[in-house]
Amino acid sequence: MPKPNPVDRLANYARKMNPERIGQDFSAQRERMVAKQSEAIARLTQIEGDVRGVLANEDVSSIQYIWYISFARKVFGVKERFSGGKAVDKEAAAQATLWASRGCSRPILVRILAECFSINIPA
Repeated sequence: MPKPNPVDRLANYARKMNPERIGQDFSAQRERMVAKQSEAIARLTQIEGDVRGVLANEDVSSIQYIWYISFARKVFGVKERFSGGKAVDKEAAAQATLWASRGCSRPILVRILAECFSINIPA
């Protein structure tokens, strides 16, 4: 495949930077983007409620809830980014180690992973 010359590359760039074209592309994708974001927010809200339930059972002070919820949001992002398997397990374990070093209780983090995300890592 021949390399595009600089003039062609510049013309392609100028075409991509056309505000009308960008607006048309965005308009075409907007409904799908809103639907996908709505689904993600609904799932995340459910997970945050599950995390609050775990924390209530563990007698965690409500002032500390935000740390554990932030951990759950990070893990949620990992699960959204990766398709599953060992990559998710390793990244979730890394997040648990990180949040434990920030002062969260590792057994509670492990329980959140198990009960809210179905991810089992060593305590």
